[in-house]
Amino acid sequence: RGFRMGLGVYFAVRIHTSQFIRYEDENGLNTRVTQQDNFNMNNFNFGPSAYIGYRDVSIYAKYNVNPVFKNNPEELNILSFGLRFDLN
Repeated sequence: RGFRMGLGVYFAVRIHTSQFIRYEDENGLNTRVTQQDNFNMNNFNFGPSAYIGYRDVSIYAKYNVNPVFKNNPEELNILSFGLRFDLN
């Protein structure tokens, strides 16, 4: 019920990717563009994860071991932080 912590791994699958762009051109016309593509992104993400907290609130971190994009000259990996709320 008090202090908690955990270590583990995660695995994620990209199902769908969309890009929404809204802008106003020089004539004042509002435009919305929707694109659906894979955007050269990897379909699978995995890596280590950890959390530490007290009672129902925790801080978590996870790291993507594989790069975000498939054919990129530079490897870009993601490190994510966030809050986790346990609902019992």
